[in-house]
Amino acid sequence: MQAPQQPKAGMPFTGIATFARAPYVPPEALQPGQADFAVIGVPFDAVVGFRPGQRLAPRAIRDLSTRYALPWGPANPGYWDIQDDRWYLQGCRLVDLGDADPLYTDLDHLDRSVEHVVGAALRAGAVPVVLGGDHSITYSVLRAYGELLQAAARSGSAAWFAGRRGWPHGELPQPAASPGSSPAEGGPSAGATVPAGRTGPSPLPSPGATSPRGAVAHPMEGMEPQEGARGGAQGGGQGDAQGDGPGDGGGRLHILQIDAHLDYTDRVAGFLRSNSSPFRRAAELPYVGTITVIGVRGIRTSPEAYAAAVQRGNRIVTMRDWRAAWARRADTTAEARTGGPTGSGPGASPAGGAGSRGRTSPGGEERAGSRLGWPPAQGDDANPLADANPLASFLAAIPPGGPLYISLDIDGLDPAVAPGTSSPEPGGLTYEEVREILRLAASRARVVGIDIVEVNPYLDPGGMTALLAARLAIEAMAFSHDAPARTAPGS
Repeated sequence: MQAPQQPKAGMPFTGIATFARAPYVPPEALQPGQADFAVIGVPFDAVVGFRPGQRLAPRAIRDLSTRYALPWGPANPGYWDIQDDRWYLQGCRLVDLGDADPLYTDLDHLDRSVEHVVGAALRAGAVPVVLGGDHSITYSVLRAYGELLQAAARSGSAAWFAGRRGWPHGELPQPAASPGSSPAEGGPSAGATVPAGRTGPSPLPSPGATSPRGAVAHPMEGMEPQEGARGGAQGGGQGDAQGDGPGDGGGRLHILQIDAHLDYTDRVAGFLRSNSSPFRRAAELPYVGTITVIGVRGIRTSPEAYAAAVQRGNRIVTMRDWRAAWARRADTTAEARTGGPTGSGPGASPAGGAGSRGRTSPGGEERAGSRLGWPPAQGDDANPLADANPLASFLAAIPPGGPLYISLDIDGLDPAVAPGTSSPEPGGLTYEEVREILRLAASRARVVGIDIVEVNPYLDPGGMTALLAARLAIEAMAFSHDAPARTAPGS
């Protein structure tokens, strides 16, 4: 006689802690088309300049991610977001590939190990979701993209990342060659209004120039951009027209960095690979395009690093820039909810309040917009603010539909929200602000990689920072997975 089957509760504190209870698959066993996303841990913190402990973050994030477990696979029902009034991650397939295998301070070993695991995900058509580790690991991850990107550029028709809807298929996107390219393709055009951070010539003295106080400015060594990169900084320069600058979309991987720091230091006492240098090294990779960083603040920014980033054409959005636009967004959202200042515009109720947005129960079929009136409901052509989000211009350097890598340093958030990090800076982003950045990025470009770095469990006794990192990873995947399939310009 067979014993009755015991119902399985699946409490989050039971079982093996893979990320969100995704099945563990060894990198060598991952098959093409098997997964939409692949979680990879990189437990490395050997080049931290302040307080180490990030090597323990992948394990801590996985442990708390079990709170967000789903039955990953084609039958996955996803989750319903009460604020957005919609389902996310339906049918999403997620796997956990385990960790890369760092060896003390051996950076060559780290690079090879990371390239092995990340490369396995990319060859199978899965988006790598990398859990650091300190921020230096981003450079190792980006190196893994080189083989596929450069092979595709050589062949002109390689089906790289072909295993997932919305990823590039067939030929790589070709850069726009016309002088009248859009700001997103070649930097801001003449006369364009782009209140989106700092991209113009450096306001600092040129190398060897005399400062206003009469002192000789420190020479900024190694600041010359890659061939053709200067056009991105000036907007529509010759480099962009030819498709060799950081602002074009042709075969390049673009980067969105959410961070309190530039992480663009050239070297520290001759050392090139500290956790303050990953994007300086990334900018030297021939296939890296635009770099947009949001959330920069603090009093320890290197003038040399800032000048070098600006000269290359990186888009730098300080917290002051961001907050000013966030306040404008709040104003436009309020107008959307009330139908304008007089309460008589589209969507206004007879009393001048917010009209019904058609909210549905989780079982309903109609998709509504956010309860807060932003983003507008899909197909909401009557909403005059549907394309008026003042935050969107911060991402204007990223070519629409182009491949985008998102690197989220947890110290980009305010330490009141994410205290468990080694180099916190007050006055940072809120959870809602980071969530909006991720949503905007996924709606503009094809997200082909994500990392979350600089969580330090030693400084996170309550686990709040690790839990937040797990949630942001889930939501970054959700926005990317549910973004409409898009085609890059020229593809």
